[in-house]
Formats: sequence, C-alpha cells, structure tokens
Amino acid sequence: MSEWISIDDSLPAPNKRVLVCRVGKTRHQPFFAVRKNRELKPWEYIDGDTCHTRITHWLPIPDMPK
Repeated sequence: MSEWISIDDSLPAPNKRVLVCRVGKTRHQPFFAVRKNRELKPWEYIDGDTCHTRITHWLPIPDMPK
C-alpha cells in the first residue's frame, strides 16, 4: 500500500477521487473525497456536498483486484 501524501507536498489532480484524512488535534477516520479546482472549499464528498474538514493527507485509490 502507498504512503499517505501530505497536501503540503502534493495535491491530487482536480476532480480525482481519493482517500483523505485529517491528522492533528482531532483525527478523523479516512473518507473518500474529490479535490475541486477552486481555492475556497477545495474538497467535496463524493456525493457532491462541500467538505468542511481541513484535509491534511490523501492517498490514491488503488486499482480493483483482477
């Protein structure tokens, strides 16, 4: 499995679904989100709702098994 990527190091391409999480004072369980190509509120849940959680790390979704 890949290592988590800090958003300070790299961001996924816009409109790409990825697994995300927040690391800090409060930890959130990983969840799926989409990075949008906008400065304010750059993340959305995959159902289209705006994500207000401050994302700190992301991980590409692996390919399905064959």
